[in-house]
Amino acid sequence: MMEQRTRGGAGAGTGLPKWAGPARASQRVACTLPFSSCQLGSLSVMHSCSSALCVLILLVSTFTAVLESCFSAVKVKLHDSAVLPCSGRCSVWGRWTALNNPDDVLAECNQTSCRSVKEGYQMIHDQYLKGNLSLTITDAVFSQRTCYTCKCESHNIWDVSLQIDPLSTTVQLESGESLFLKIEISDPVEVIYNSRDDSGHPSGQICTVDGRSLECHPEYTQRASLTSVLELRNMIPSDSGDYSIVDKQKKEVNHIYTVTVKGRPAITYDQPDPRTDNGATVPVWALGLAGAVIAGLVLVIVWLRRRYQRNQPL
Repeated sequence: MMEQRTRGGAGAGTGLPKWAGPARASQRVACTLPFSSCQLGSLSVMHSCSSALCVLILLVSTFTAVLESCFSAVKVKLHDSAVLPCSGRCSVWGRWTALNNPDDVLAECNQTSCRSVKEGYQMIHDQYLKGNLSLTITDAVFSQRTCYTCKCESHNIWDVSLQIDPLSTTVQLESGESLFLKIEISDPVEVIYNSRDDSGHPSGQICTVDGRSLECHPEYTQRASLTSVLELRNMIPSDSGDYSIVDKQKKEVNHIYTVTVKGRPAITYDQPDPRTDNGATVPVWALGLAGAVIAGLVLVIVWLRRRYQRNQPL
């Protein structure tokens, strides 16, 4: 029996500034050249500064802001639409890009129209003219989880990250059945196992999947295979627990399988079970062959004994 639950909803930060500059609001740098006071957040240096110093402070502040997390986050369910908020008045154009790729424009507007540069991203023109620069992601998927930047001309206004709730699936199996784990993204993922009690297998990474490549812990090598899904064969009660599919690079969970295995262990293959010390089961044909050999030896012994008795003198 399998059921899937997905949780979460959209949310966003509040109090968005109409102008936050290239750095955070608390880290804005203001300079009047050639001589003025320089301000970094609430810290003021009440003496004149050179243009070179002000530019240096601006660069450091901008670099620091890029390294830090986004101003706010929007969380939705997989395949829901997501609205990333942004407010501002742009005299020429406004656009959205990914924070880690500022040259890759997703959607943009000017005073006459808006256009979706990449499919699945859009801005609304009548809202744009009112100062609402929000970006709509029409079908949110795991590969779109990142930080996005809202811009007016060359100025960064606001950064918003898109988060997607992991899928949650409950699975109940009988001993000997297979567990099928779906890999929702093409990027490398890890399969993390969390045992429910100390008597089960140790928790930790059990497999990694990179495209069509599968690598597993030795304990799972004989049981795992990769087709369109990852299959773990011959599940037993001690395999019960949580199996998480985790984006290897972003370290974000895509899917959590809560698995319960019932019944006594049932090993159906001839190779030794790596989880027990019982060794291999003896195939039926081997038992039959051994019986035939023993029967043949008995017949030979009986024949030789009778022949020996006939050759003895009376």
